[in-house]
Amino acid sequence: MEKYSYKNIILLFLISSVIFTSKWFFSFYYFNDSIDIKIIFDAEVDGYFYYYYTKYIADLNFVDLFTNNVGNSVAGQAFSSLLLHAILLKFFGLYGFLIGDFICIFLFLFIFYKICCLLNFTNLFSISMPLLVFCIPLIIGISFLNEFSILQNFKHIYNLRYPNPMVSNLFLYLFIYFLLKMDKNYVLSFKNMVILSIILSITFCSYFYYFIAEVITFFLFILYKENSRFFLQFGKKIILLLFSLFVFFIISSPFIFILINAEPDYMERVGSLIVNDNQKKLLLNHFFAKIFSLNFLIIFAMNILITIILKFKKSVNINFKIIFDLFFISTVISPILFIQFSPKIVPLYYFNFTIFISLFLALFFGFCFLIQNFFQKITTCKRILYLNYFLILSLFLVNFTYRYTEYSSLKLDKNYTQFRKNFSLVTNKIKSQNNFNNIVTFDDRLMIWASLYNFKKIPLMSGVLTSVPHQTIENALFESFKLLGLNENNFLEIFKNKKSSWRFLNRYTQIFFWYRYSANSLTTHNNSTDFDKNDLEFIKTISPLHSQSLAIPNYELTRLKMDFIDFKISSDFNPNYIVIFDKKMISMIKKKFNNECYIVNSKDLFFLALHNNNCL
Repeated sequence: MEKYSYKNIILLFLISSVIFTSKWFFSFYYFNDSIDIKIIFDAEVDGYFYYYYTKYIADLNFVDLFTNNVGNSVAGQAFSSLLLHAILLKFFGLYGFLIGDFICIFLFLFIFYKICCLLNFTNLFSISMPLLVFCIPLIIGISFLNEFSILQNFKHIYNLRYPNPMVSNLFLYLFIYFLLKMDKNYVLSFKNMVILSIILSITFCSYFYYFIAEVITFFLFILYKENSRFFLQFGKKIILLLFSLFVFFIISSPFIFILINAEPDYMERVGSLIVNDNQKKLLLNHFFAKIFSLNFLIIFAMNILITIILKFKKSVNINFKIIFDLFFISTVISPILFIQFSPKIVPLYYFNFTIFISLFLALFFGFCFLIQNFFQKITTCKRILYLNYFLILSLFLVNFTYRYTEYSSLKLDKNYTQFRKNFSLVTNKIKSQNNFNNIVTFDDRLMIWASLYNFKKIPLMSGVLTSVPHQTIENALFESFKLLGLNENNFLEIFKNKKSSWRFLNRYTQIFFWYRYSANSLTTHNNSTDFDKNDLEFIKTISPLHSQSLAIPNYELTRLKMDFIDFKISSDFNPNYIVIFDKKMISMIKKKFNNECYIVNSKDLFFLALHNNNCL
């Protein structure tokens, strides 16, 4: 296998180039806008949010940039998954995000290639399988499989949403690779424990859901390998453990410091919640109901059956299959242990993604081992070779089909294309005036853009992008509304609760308050029941894991209304720009500004340049 390694790395580089090109070719083909617009609009899902944190890490500024908070409290944001892009941003500017995409694609393929090599797969099979794994979420996305909600969870195996799972999943798969390699030459040495500690540290500082599963997996792995020898040389093993903990805490100390000093209101907005015993019981019952459901038990039995068959066939990969099973078991156990022993919880639905990733790995490689065992008895090697080539070409086609479908659909969406054009118009105008001082906007994308261009003040920031207390965000909203001549009724209309098919979601509540107003069968704001009767009944039906369901209680809306009325706008609140893209909010604005201050005033773009006091 080693003699192919150099050529294989080149081949993986070329495959990565094809995947990378399949995305950005269609972006440049369909949308003629600048790189700053592309990295924001073409980011997967809401990945652009993390550009803000990446920017201040690149600037070595670990205090919230846009607050006047006397305490300089910080945002408790995991950072290790942002470091690569922060370094690239520092040296290559905004193109660093594109370079980071390419590097992550290559690293994903390379890690899986190394895993396949460990698993005794053939050379070409080790090349094609990483590409297949990468494409599985895309296949689900463009096929009838997307209609099955349970299969949508497998989209988190890997995709280019920054930084999770684009970067954080690399740490998880690196841990899997380390464990498989350690199984081949098992020894508890200082070297292995240092490597383990580093992997666990960067995972902890990136995505702690994976960290918990990794710790449990490694513990089960040690029990499996040591067996009856567990207590032999126990003192040496304790020393190794203490040394590993020392290395772990040294590397993790910056993130631990950030968590300790994080603004409590910020932690509430990102979903940190103190739960009582009854709430823990509700969560545990929910997880146990899912684990012992018929569908889950069938899948679990199928996985066990594959392991038994491989054991019966004396597969050379049986130990590797058991490691995947241990990881699967660990991901099932991890949310239960976290709920039971943690004094606070965070959004728990991310544990589901971990479970589905581990389930996929166990089943996918289990079937690969069965296929490998079958083809060992077949001598028609050329057919297998051609089959691998056909698979690689087919997966390239899947990539291009997925990206073509994605971008052609966006191009046909008139609302989206108009919004993107308006966004470009606004940013190009600001860049031409070379004034990056103070901007007020209710659009989260423009907030991110302004932060990338080092605006001195962005009074209105998303609640997950600033560490200021809730009151500061509320005051900034009141001030911005009053500057536009909007009243308390307009405020309530903008922030009223909105019901969708499975949750409550008001986009503005989400942008500025996030999980502060989570509303599901587990919790509401201050455990309030002050909702309209029908709304309260609906809230009780929402899964306790769906913390992204957001609804503001009636009494809280009343408080916000009274605080709005009492608030006095500050004389030094003088933004250079006011930008609004929301048609509904624009229609509410009745205040007239001097004609010279309007850059655009249409139904879908309200753009003011307030460069002198005559505008206000």
